[in-house]
Amino acid sequence: METKISLERVIDGGANQGDWSAALIQSRPELRNVVLIEPNKQLNHILKKRFRGETKVSIKCFALDYRNDALPFIINAKEDTHAHLQLTNSE
Repeated sequence: METKISLERVIDGGANQGDWSAALIQSRPELRNVVLIEPNKQLNHILKKRFRGETKVSIKCFALDYRNDALPFIINAKEDTHAHLQLTNSE
């Protein structure tokens, strides 16, 4: 049995190039607000170009974490790859 829940707001944490959000926007017209979060500045720029003029989309350039601190953030040279945090054993 398929259950379809009503969606009004979605947060895409780690939006990358926005493929998941684009598919969701196309398939769920009832969406009113889609927040794309992508800490990689290069990918963030791609997202802004891709969703320019899309009024229901807002794009944020930061990483998600349960802490309120700063950590080193390593971004790979290729735009289509993921960035990651370099953590020590104590973290």
